[in-house]
Amino acid sequence: MLQLVRQENRMRARDNPLTLIGIVPNKFRKNVAIQEGIKINLENDPGINQHLIPLVLGLRSAFSESDHPAALPRSIFDLAERNQARIEAEAVCQFVEKAIFNVR
Repeated sequence: MLQLVRQENRMRARDNPLTLIGIVPNKFRKNVAIQEGIKINLENDPGINQHLIPLVLGLRSAFSESDHPAALPRSIFDLAERNQARIEAEAVCQFVEKAIFNVR
């Protein structure tokens, strides 16, 4: 992802760079050693850690099921307010919204 952003910015005018809000670790499984290790490596990598947002989207069936045409509910945001997938998705959306309006 970072390589793509850098490549795109090389082709853009200097006064019109692509702005990366952040990288969202997703399909993350807490308490799975390899996933925890990868997340720690990303957090400790100076070329990446500045781009990580402080949230994750877990590996949840609700995310993949919401992509199916016959899914009910049709959106993660139609799930119960206490549903963990919805809570995580709304937190990421709020982070992005705040970042967008702080940039402007």
